Amino acid sequence: MGTRPDKQRYPVIPTRHPGQRGFPAVFSLSALAYLGTLPWLPYPGSFLLKALPVLVAAGWLLHTARSTGGRRAGYGLLWSALGDMALALDDRFFLVGLTAFLIAHLCYIAAFVPEAQLQRARLFRAGGVAAYGVTLGAVLGQATNWQPPILLYAVVLTSMGVTAALRRGSWLVFPGALAFMVSDSLLAWNRFLTPLPLAHLWVMLTYYLAQGLITGGMLDDQMLKGSQGYPDS
Repeated sequence: MGTRPDKQRYPVIPTRHPGQRGFPAVFSLSALAYLGTLPWLPYPGSFLLKALPVLVAAGWLLHTARSTGGRRAGYGLLWSALGDMALALDDRFFLVGLTAFLIAHLCYIAAFVPEAQLQRARLFRAGGVAAYGVTLGAVLGQATNWQPPILLYAVVLTSMGVTAALRRGSWLVFPGALAFMVSDSLLAWNRFLTPLPLAHLWVMLTYYLAQGLITGGMLDDQMLKGSQGYPDS
């Protein structure tokens, strides 16, 4: 007689964890709530509404996280929300916002590095990100008289993109990192080089897209790690 297969040896991986199902809708609605009020900026409390989608993402990820990498990305979202509020308040808080986002990128880097793999395809796209980052840093350096905070931020932003390019796991994270770089590039171009039409709209659209994709990818990875029993990263 044949032996009965051990059903517990190979756990069934759910297509979507119940805690993840509502995230895209809640995040998108909160983002649209802010984007729909752009013509009336600034108004009382607008800085809180701006940060709300990222706070939603942070809470969702930190509640679901099953690994150190997931928690690190959640902390990055919290620092991003702080940066959102600082930049929305006043130009006097620009360096505060810049510092908050720099710390956020360091959190993302810490989340992505443990999953990095030096495979040819990943190295190729990481090289493309690095080349873009060098170009961005050179342009911003000339436009800002090589101010150290701006250059440091460009280096950290590029490093975040490179580690996302090298990372294994959900495919959503890398395009999210690219969208973040595009958003920051539009912001820097509008602030330091030439004013762009509808700049804030495009900056925020790409920014929310970035945070939503990164969070969605990390949520997917937390579900897979929990189902397969991967060691804590």
